[in-house]
Amino acid sequence: MRRKTVERVFERYGNTMILYQGERNSSFKGFLQHFDAHTWYNINREYAPLGEIPRGRHVLLAPYETELRVDDYVLLHGRQYVVRRVEIVMTDNEELYLWALCLERSSETL
Repeated sequence: MRRKTVERVFERYGNTMILYQGERNSSFKGFLQHFDAHTWYNINREYAPLGEIPRGRHVLLAPYETELRVDDYVLLHGRQYVVRRVEIVMTDNEELYLWALCLERSSETL
């Protein structure tokens, strides 16, 4: 039930993104947010179960059904982001959506 509500939010308000997985690509609707110094200042600095969000990263929220994996690429508004971490967000033993840390590909440091 809760997942259906979350899926409607993604469908209605999410940005359309392209997911690249090797030779395969697909589209999905999600949210991508950059964490700059101002955003970081406003975040509660307590460590959540998923850990601390490193500075200079982007957080991606995607529907649970999205086949998102580490090292995939996401394209949004002409910019590519590499997925560095993926976690499932759950409540009451129900998978709701995916939470991922991404880094803009052009600024990636290896």
